[in-house]
Amino acid sequence: KNFYGIDPDKVPTPAAYEMGVKLADQMLADHLKKPGKYPAKGSFVIWGDETMRHEGVLESQIFHLLGTRPIWNDRDKVVDVEVIPSSMLGRPRVDIVIASAAEGMFQNVTMLMDRAVQQVKALEEADNFVRRHYLQTKASLIESGYSEQDADRRAGVRIFDEPPGIFNLNTSTIAAASGTWDSDKG
Repeated sequence: KNFYGIDPDKVPTPAAYEMGVKLADQMLADHLKKPGKYPAKGSFVIWGDETMRHEGVLESQIFHLLGTRPIWNDRDKVVDVEVIPSSMLGRPRVDIVIASAAEGMFQNVTMLMDRAVQQVKALEEADNFVRRHYLQTKASLIESGYSEQDADRRAGVRIFDEPPGIFNLNTSTIAAASGTWDSDKG
């Protein structure tokens, strides 16, 4: 009679966050070995059924790359997200982009990840790829004719999700059409 497999308000779990931090740190260490520098951006695809299985490990990797962490209440519900000070982080904040098909099941987590991005993009730090990319995109949009307000809103978007009630990211159609464009300019 249990109609849900996991309480969305408890995602990510503390154990999932711990695992996500380890995986993100391993990815960063691997990247430092071969290219020899930290990545400026990482991309992720989130599926709700996978989130139920791993209880937020992937989302935890995202939080950690941004240099943020969830805040749990005494019942292990995630109630907010906080920024890890750059002095404690000891590395650049990695920008992220997310294609998500989990908003319907995990709207709370989607909102927390967006909140983390919005907090990080506002930090004036030397090693903050989120802010650097946000400012570059905003300037480009303003140069293209967008108002400052609209450019600001668009430049801060990092999570791309399907509209409510639609459960198809349409990536196969987009990928199949990738050779039909004359240029990469929008």
